[in-house]
Amino acid sequence: METFFCASLNYHSKGICKKLSQRAIDLARELKKEYLDLEVLSLNKKAIALYESLGFEIVGETIDEVRLDGHALDGLKMTLKL
Repeated sequence: METFFCASLNYHSKGICKKLSQRAIDLARELKKEYLDLEVLSLNKKAIALYESLGFEIVGETIDEVRLDGHALDGLKMTLKL
């Protein structure tokens, strides 16, 4: 199963991403999944800190994950053992 979510800048630092992330973790556990994986842009330090606080660990890096306004941005792969 794969899903995607993000919060508008208007909702950052209001706990919404934490609630969405926790719900995804709860659902994965209900579905008896062994791991939950995610990808995040390496420049998104707040999101990385949030995911680490939920128990995710960095397991890999993708160089030049996306291009934004002509700039290459790297991504991090993170996983949580359930």
